[in-house]
Amino acid sequence: VRTGSRVDVLVALRDEIGRQVAKLVMSDVRVLAVGTRVEGQLVDAKALVGGGTASPIVTLEVTPAQAERLAVVEGQGTIQVVLRGFGSHDSVATPGADARAVLGLGPLPAAATTAALPV
Repeated sequence: VRTGSRVDVLVALRDEIGRQVAKLVMSDVRVLAVGTRVEGQLVDAKALVGGGTASPIVTLEVTPAQAERLAVVEGQGTIQVVLRGFGSHDSVATPGADARAVLGLGPLPAAATTAALPV
């Protein structure tokens, strides 16, 4: 991913009954900048002192409504950006995915689903 790329934004989180799920929250978003956030002290351009961390940062061009959606999902799970194919600007609505569906295990049995819900 680099400046000028177009990406889709996904969030991976646990749903209300504890299942790992992923959902597309934005599509065809332009990347304005890519960089690295450094926490700790740098020795040189590539080395950190005493357990510091370096995390990738991506700045996206979003509307105020999209910024609100990002703020909500940021506290709920892990945000991921996925590079789109060159020239692909189609938006796709998806139902999301959960671990059982991705692994081909099918939906939870009805008893397991209802037992986990609050009364």
